[in-house]
Amino acid sequence: MRSRSLALFVAFFGLSPLLASAQGTLLWTDNRTGAGVRYSAGGPYTDRWGLTPDTFRGTNYSAIQDHWMWDDGFEARGFAHLGATYLPSSPGLGGPFSGAILDACTSAEVFASDIGSGVTQHDFEVAWGWANGHIEFSISRPMNWSWIGGWQGNTYNTGAYNEVSAIHELIDLGTGFAYVNEARASINGSGDWVEYFSRSGTIPAGTYRLTWSHESLVAGGYTVFGFYSTAFGGAPLVSCINSEFRIWDVPAPSSLALLGAAGCVAARRRR
Repeated sequence: MRSRSLALFVAFFGLSPLLASAQGTLLWTDNRTGAGVRYSAGGPYTDRWGLTPDTFRGTNYSAIQDHWMWDDGFEARGFAHLGATYLPSSPGLGGPFSGAILDACTSAEVFASDIGSGVTQHDFEVAWGWANGHIEFSISRPMNWSWIGGWQGNTYNTGAYNEVSAIHELIDLGTGFAYVNEARASINGSGDWVEYFSRSGTIPAGTYRLTWSHESLVAGGYTVFGFYSTAFGGAPLVSCINSEFRIWDVPAPSSLALLGAAGCVAARRRR
């Protein structure tokens, strides 16, 4: 019995260095969070907005931009959050990378609009939220990967221009091949989505970029999308994601055989 227990111990813990090394290298991060509100009445913009860049690249990133305005018949709010929690935590550029928790949520809403042709009325109004995340990493050997989570987007038809959009990508920067290349958009109440996803596969040695980008926008007056007689946005226009990305080693044949042997030892021990 003792020899079997010892065999199981050696089989399992003999694999631990391999499992511990299941990681790549974090090369670059470029995460940005922005939101704001704005209007004009035939002159300069009146606005409130902000942008949080990824100042400390390679460290965990979490930022919120939340801006509200009630002025001259215009009331609106733009909101955005972006999060990137690296695994292991805050490795720094050039440090180890085995995955990341990727979050984002944006919303935009106009509660009161004053679009019109009067001298004091507005010719343009907008509220927006924008969350854009980029991670670049490299691996020196083939690895398995998974990206699991959920995302959603919804808009309404209120007479304004209402849009939410999202893009998720996993791209091999050497070949340009996209292992994930998905985009969603909802405009004026058409195209809403709520999806849970579980993507996985194997990627060869190389350099890769992860992207998760979400945006919410409501606008009225003379916009780049045409003229809209109001910017009233109804309920919040929302685009969000909550997910986790992982990479791990593809087991070598010898490792699989060792795992099989460990399983046999464990089975005999139970009998």
